[in-house]
Amino acid sequence: MNVGTTGAQQGLFLDSWHFFAFVALAVLVIALTRGKNLRTWALVPLNLYFLAFFIGSFWSAIILAGLICMTYATAQLRLRYPDQLPIWCFVAFIFFLWAFLFLVKDPNLFAPYNPFFHAPVAIIGISYLTFRAIHYVVDVEVIEDRRFLPFLNYMVFFPTLIAGPIERYDRYAADQDQAQPVDAAIAIGALHRIANGFIKKFVLADNLAALGIFQNSGYDNLAIPLLWLAVLIQLFIIYLDFSGYSDIVIAIARLMGFRVMENFDHPFAATSIQDFWNRWHISLTSFIRDYVFTPIARTMLVRSSRNWHFTGFAVAYFVSMLVIALWHGTTSGFLMFGVVQGAALVGVQLWRRRLGESTHNGRLAKALYSASIYVFMTTTVALWYFGPVSTLRILKRMVGF
Repeated sequence: MNVGTTGAQQGLFLDSWHFFAFVALAVLVIALTRGKNLRTWALVPLNLYFLAFFIGSFWSAIILAGLICMTYATAQLRLRYPDQLPIWCFVAFIFFLWAFLFLVKDPNLFAPYNPFFHAPVAIIGISYLTFRAIHYVVDVEVIEDRRFLPFLNYMVFFPTLIAGPIERYDRYAADQDQAQPVDAAIAIGALHRIANGFIKKFVLADNLAALGIFQNSGYDNLAIPLLWLAVLIQLFIIYLDFSGYSDIVIAIARLMGFRVMENFDHPFAATSIQDFWNRWHISLTSFIRDYVFTPIARTMLVRSSRNWHFTGFAVAYFVSMLVIALWHGTTSGFLMFGVVQGAALVGVQLWRRRLGESTHNGRLAKALYSASIYVFMTTTVALWYFGPVSTLRILKRMVGF
């Protein structure tokens, strides 16, 4: 994500007193508002105030405003002229959003022809903002509330602005119109979850980070047991950090009467690669499933013979995992991570075609499958930081070469 210097200077982050005071004010304001219009108007200044701390420059603000206005205008055109404007116009806009995302996240991509190479954009959560824009344009025909202010609040809803979850518009709009009641039991549960989130993120993840491989670039000097520990613990650290953050913001949204989708569902209990991705960063993987995997797979099924159906699914898996990987970063390491994960998913499907669906009977069998999935995932995660060549060196040292 791109974080502006303003936010870094003034410190409106999850572990600051400023953030606590702001959240308390937001919860109080929403609790005192009655009626969907008043609640909508009350959210606008709250969201914009929070956003202002993470806009790096006036240029960044212009780009973000342009993204929001272009998305809303394109969606309105799609509604108003469903038959007059060809569908390729809207498909082109979706591709424009994808290209915008990759170019703005990495100004050096295709430099010096990248328009953001000479004028970088610093906007917090730009990846999540772009995905919300894609979702709104694609699904606007089934959206009931199409007013601009609810759309604006959806795009920059402050609890999910920094790093998601990627909420869908329909459920968000329903909660904005009529916030879910927050009784004492819900409030206590939300506060308890916030406390757990802080422990996971700021106590456990931050202190364990020194043990992870990402913080040990001099891995050649590590003893083999410490190298194994550094590699195997890294995915757990990432989980503590991200799930802890998700706990905090989901609970804050709940205190405001908003139900935000869960981002994790016991991912380390997964017994296959596919099962893992259904449990990890669920808002992202479900988005990719609905807007990348399913359209590609459906197109391949409709336009190809039965003999090519498996190839179509393989293409869909590879493209989906490449998008997930490059969404995190446009480096060779992330690219290779996507290739490896795509190959693993295709391998699972080939295995099932030959041997049938595995039942994983017994606790020991499930534990062994889960452990093997964890080892595979945490070793491939090293690709993010070190790239293919250095990751291969790490793996060779781990096994004694």
